[in-house]
Amino acid sequence: MSFTAPFLLAALGAIAVPVILHLMSKDVPTTVKFSSLRFITSDKLETQSKKGIKDLLLLLFRCLVIAALVFAFSKPFVPLKSSKDSKHETVVIVDNSASMNRQGFSGFLKEALDKNIADDESVALIVSGNGPEDKTEFSPKNTILSKASGIERSLKHGQHEDSVKAALEMFSPNASAKKIVLVSDFQPGDWNISKSLGIEKNIELKFVNPFNSPRNNYSVSVDRVRRLNNGEIVQVQILVQNFSTSELNASLKLTSGQKVVESTCQVASRSSEKKVLTIEKPESSIASVVLENQDDFVEDNEYFIWIGESAPINVAFPESSDRESLDYIFIKKALQEVKAGDASFRVTSVDANIFSPDDLKEYQAVVLTDSAYALQQDVFEALKAYVENGGLLIVAPSERAGMIFSRVKAYGLADVAFEEVVKRKSSIDLPFSFAEMSESSAVTKVFANTPDTDLLSFSIYSYNKLKVGSNGKNLLSFKDDEPGISLFNLGKGNVVVSAIPFNHVWSDFTISNSFLPFIRLMIVSQTGVEDYSVKKLAVGEQKLISNSFDEYFDTSKAGVSVVNEIPVQVNISREESTAENLNLIDFKAQLRKSTGEQIITTNHDESKIGYWHYFFLLAVIALVSEFLITDLRPIKSNA
Repeated sequence: MSFTAPFLLAALGAIAVPVILHLMSKDVPTTVKFSSLRFITSDKLETQSKKGIKDLLLLLFRCLVIAALVFAFSKPFVPLKSSKDSKHETVVIVDNSASMNRQGFSGFLKEALDKNIADDESVALIVSGNGPEDKTEFSPKNTILSKASGIERSLKHGQHEDSVKAALEMFSPNASAKKIVLVSDFQPGDWNISKSLGIEKNIELKFVNPFNSPRNNYSVSVDRVRRLNNGEIVQVQILVQNFSTSELNASLKLTSGQKVVESTCQVASRSSEKKVLTIEKPESSIASVVLENQDDFVEDNEYFIWIGESAPINVAFPESSDRESLDYIFIKKALQEVKAGDASFRVTSVDANIFSPDDLKEYQAVVLTDSAYALQQDVFEALKAYVENGGLLIVAPSERAGMIFSRVKAYGLADVAFEEVVKRKSSIDLPFSFAEMSESSAVTKVFANTPDTDLLSFSIYSYNKLKVGSNGKNLLSFKDDEPGISLFNLGKGNVVVSAIPFNHVWSDFTISNSFLPFIRLMIVSQTGVEDYSVKKLAVGEQKLISNSFDEYFDTSKAGVSVVNEIPVQVNISREESTAENLNLIDFKAQLRKSTGEQIITTNHDESKIGYWHYFFLLAVIALVSEFLITDLRPIKSNA
């Protein structure tokens, strides 16, 4: 048995105190002469015998209380035998992000580990991509070297904070020395470590870059794809980046099917350049851009793109009758019959009486007009969650505006209140019109710089006077800043409220030159549909195909595919392209610094069995026993 605080055992000398007090308090016998003692002798002897036993028990329990407390505070324990032969433990974290997979990586890695790990060390291995992807428990050095040589290449973007945490948790408390070896090219984006790890100073940190020279790298990506003449002509804006110290002179190729467009590019060191390539009558909806240059990281020399028609943005239009309303006819014409540049739409008339919350998952936008009065309560409740998750809600009622807007406000969709319908007093009065446009909005700034736009001049014969809360932003306003079309941000989505309905009875908006582009631009910019419904993902990135299905896109390799009408571009993350490196001195200080809860490497009690609490319990039992015996002592009588 060992003690955590053995110096406290000196307090055992305190046992002498109750012994001394016991001896000093012993009764001195006195002789009293009586004429005859034969009647009291046996009784006296019996009392003295009982008294002596009780005094000895009191002395024993008092000594036991002191001894038990001393042992408890000294914290006795029995060490456990270590299951590991080595006391020197090293955890190796190998960065297996895309940028590490250069030619000769396995050889560089084995050489670096052999140089930085002693033969007598017990070594564990963590292969880290987007967190720890594979772990090998503590083993001999040669086992880890063999394991490291067989690491499967990864093309994912790296994120290694969780791997560092996992390394800290692997150490055993009885290790005489602890070390973490980080093998990486130390790109800043991969090592975005928070300031709350607080790695203990007794853990050695070693940083190993297995490559002997700085990386020579160039990268190609696509900024924008434009379809002209219904896809007969496709323009691709390409971004070429040079991360190296020498000038880049290379050939650039755009390929779609059997059609190839080629050009040359020159990019100065540590700079970038944009280039536009045009392909006529492409033979496929899939294309690729290739930078024909061999460098240290060739994976980012090719970029896959979708150049076909994008997936349609689905718009729901709840109707309450079999006859199509004027609002639906104008919205459908604006969105379906004229293409909005690269965007396409699908407008669906749905029965408002049976429209359910589950139906919302199929649409990126919902338009509410007078027919919305037939929607059930649970649909309005679900609309809030729908918008918060990125949906767009457009509210533009006419005769039933009071009812519709009261529900919109009651269910927390927008802070807007209906006041009254404002109409011209007679047909000879001048019609109303919008007076102001928000130039800061993505919707209206396009029209702000167009001199011939009629967005502020078309005639309005009636409108709903609305009171908009402070969280609403007016895109178009009447005089005195009275709201005309307002925008409300709600979670990831938006709610658009219009004071005029989308028909030609209340205004000339639907027959103006601005209506079609305004409606299309508003839906495209506010639905949260990225790049007109073309999904752009990185290799290894997980993303649901849709909210309706617990199914993910296949992002195991780069390429383009179509899933549920959605074009999906998968490319290697360009964050792996940069040639920048961390300042390792600052990085080490960041790992050591603790501004939050420190990571506990392991439970220190796992290496020993402690018994202090048993001694404390013994002291309590002895103390209680002493009190019980004291109460049972006979009371002396003066009679």
